[in-house]
Amino acid sequence: LGSIKPYYNSTFKTIEAIVEPKDYTTNDEIIQISLSNGGESYALNFLQPITFEAGKQYNYSLKLGHNAITISSVSVSDWEDKIVSSDEDEAWIRFDDSNIEYITFTADSEQGFKFYDTLYGSTLSGFEYSVNNGEWITIPSEGITEAIPFGGEKGTLRLRGKNLNGTATGIYGINAKIISFTNNVPVSCTGDIRTLLDYKNYTTVSTTNARFTSLFNNCAQLTSAPKLPATDLHEECYLGMFAGCTSLTTAPELPATNLRSKCYQAMFQGCTSLTTAPKLKATTLQSQCYLRMFYGCTILNSVTMLATDVSAFLCLTYWLNNAGTLGEVKNRSQNANDVTEEFYDLETRINTKRILKDKLEGYLKQAASVKELLEIERQLNNVVTELESMEGRMKRLSNQIEYSTITINAYLPTGFVDTGYNWPDIKEDFRKMGVNIVHFLEGLLVVAVYLVIYGIPLIAICALLYWLLFGKIGLLIKLFKKISRK
Repeated sequence: LGSIKPYYNSTFKTIEAIVEPKDYTTNDEIIQISLSNGGESYALNFLQPITFEAGKQYNYSLKLGHNAITISSVSVSDWEDKIVSSDEDEAWIRFDDSNIEYITFTADSEQGFKFYDTLYGSTLSGFEYSVNNGEWITIPSEGITEAIPFGGEKGTLRLRGKNLNGTATGIYGINAKIISFTNNVPVSCTGDIRTLLDYKNYTTVSTTNARFTSLFNNCAQLTSAPKLPATDLHEECYLGMFAGCTSLTTAPELPATNLRSKCYQAMFQGCTSLTTAPKLKATTLQSQCYLRMFYGCTILNSVTMLATDVSAFLCLTYWLNNAGTLGEVKNRSQNANDVTEEFYDLETRINTKRILKDKLEGYLKQAASVKELLEIERQLNNVVTELESMEGRMKRLSNQIEYSTITINAYLPTGFVDTGYNWPDIKEDFRKMGVNIVHFLEGLLVVAVYLVIYGIPLIAICALLYWLLFGKIGLLIKLFKKISRK
């Protein structure tokens, strides 16, 4: 603006300048750019009047095309305090970052940090690390293969970046960076994953191109995960992100409702200590989005999924296989009822009934006679009864559409407890056997007493009846003989 010469930050490829807070018009130029080869010069004016406020930072993304320079996006954030260096050409060296949620690793004793390429290599850059809140050190594009010590007395290790692609590009993370730890020491992770995209503007940064494929793959020392607050996802954005993290106990929240293909594929596969899963809020699934998501999470308690459309290709394939299977799986089933047509039909009928109810209430006010009044009231009562019934049905259908809960019940095999196999207590078993024998003999004694009390009288009564009917007196025999003579 005017004669102000901006500062070019070669590390993050940004152009920065401090300007006067005031009103600007479309006649004011934002920036003028001249090509280094001495060729064309481009000027960009404000598209509409704007007021630059004190204490604010205005971020413009520019696009240089054929014979033109345009604004692709604009964002506004709070001012960042900087320290000016008097002996260097760089205008700003550092800023107040005390409130930024950097990815932070903490260990109780010394641990080693690596940030390296996958088998296929990676050209991703723009990342920095800091140990014990010290100086930020740029990570080369080939990554860190020699472990950086941290933890214990050495303090935490922080990681930040400015790369809108995240830590991976290419299908299945062919071009990706992976984090690993070298010592058998537990490591907790905190912070917001978006600080790897643009740590200065991480709360507003676009996540539509970001991937973190296999970022913590096989980090057996990882006990907690960073925040994953993105709602705009890229394909494969979290594919295999925590696969093989056998010490991870709780999964981060996943707030996205609009999914992309393979976005959560194998995300927690093999996390054998995972007990709590995030609520999966999306109602419509995409191709392979939950494929193998919780595969092998053997002590997972339950998963709540709110999806009603699960028709996408392989969206639920193997997603819970071997999950919650500390014991033997007795059965596994999945049922879904499509109530969409009934829902919309009922909604139309309810709206019709409401209109009829309003009309009848209007007629009720205009009734000219008692007979007409009573007839309208009768019809109104019928409509109100039907409307309440339909609204109740609508509420039940809404619950069916909005909620789908998957519950895993795990039962230990016979002889096992939570801590392992329960060896038999021989002394206790003999004691129980003796108790059972006593109970058996006690039962026999009770039976014998009942036989004496009730059995002898019953036998005597039966003997008397036999003697009277068939014995010496033989009343029944005499009766038959008398009948036969006649």
